[in-house]
Amino acid sequence: SLFGSYRYGVDRRYRSPVYGPIPNSLWMLVGGLDYFDYLSSERVSVGIGHRVPAQDAEVRLRYNDARQFSVARHTSYDLVGRNRLQPLNPPIKDGQLRSLELELQGGAARPQLGVFGENRFVFRLEHSNTDWLASDFDFTRYELLVDAHIDTFFRRRLLPNALDVRLVAGTFSGTLPVQQFGIVDASWRPLSVFGTLKTLDGRPYQGEQYAALFWEHSFRTVPLELLGLYGLAEQGYNLLIHGGHGRTWISDERQADLLQQGIPIEDSDGFHHELGVSVSGLFGAFRLDLTKRLDAPGFTVGLGLARLY
Repeated sequence: SLFGSYRYGVDRRYRSPVYGPIPNSLWMLVGGLDYFDYLSSERVSVGIGHRVPAQDAEVRLRYNDARQFSVARHTSYDLVGRNRLQPLNPPIKDGQLRSLELELQGGAARPQLGVFGENRFVFRLEHSNTDWLASDFDFTRYELLVDAHIDTFFRRRLLPNALDVRLVAGTFSGTLPVQQFGIVDASWRPLSVFGTLKTLDGRPYQGEQYAALFWEHSFRTVPLELLGLYGLAEQGYNLLIHGGHGRTWISDERQADLLQQGIPIEDSDGFHHELGVSVSGLFGAFRLDLTKRLDAPGFTVGLGLARLY
């Protein structure tokens, strides 16, 4: 199949597999800190795709042509009267970004915010050069996302114990413009979402390279049954353990150069590790997460949506 698009306006500088533009806009409207930085762009994308239904997979090849330039601030409006001044958008390196992008995708993407377990993978390779593509940038970027939902114990039950895992990673060659950096997702405290570092508040880690592993294991009602707490088990309370491990990389020289240009990049400066326990099924649809950071001081209490399996 052939596809194409044209857009002129304000775009997010970095993308998140967890938070989309609509949840972020709602978060800002209730007084939350804007999760994204932004740039202005005029872009055209055209490509060809092929779907393999038997494998639930798709391959796409896309040509991108985008004129990108800096924008100071998008909006600071909210509905609750906090009048919280949203951060200024750091400048980017203005220019024409022309690239070829190959995307391999398997499995079906579920709605965001970590409500559903899923099995899927996405691999992207994007190449830009100043030679035959006549781009102002010269780089190759590689990105990987893998989600897995694995039944573990008590498999004969309607809802067996299950392990959910998410792996995200990215690397590059050449000189990566700041608008192509990757991230490791943070949490919107007190909201708690799978696929984020729950003890990292506000905004994500950024870097030229990134890697993170998120996991949680649901024991369902089994621990309550073993303790003889059948009343709580019958009300649908579940017990879980979860963890997150991630970091970003950027060279000291590149970080210093960006800072001189007025572009602060918050990287992780080493691995961020955390471990927690959760109680799910509160009021039928919510969960309470208690998470301890392991590599540095930090403890959070978060409330999220219970997973729907």
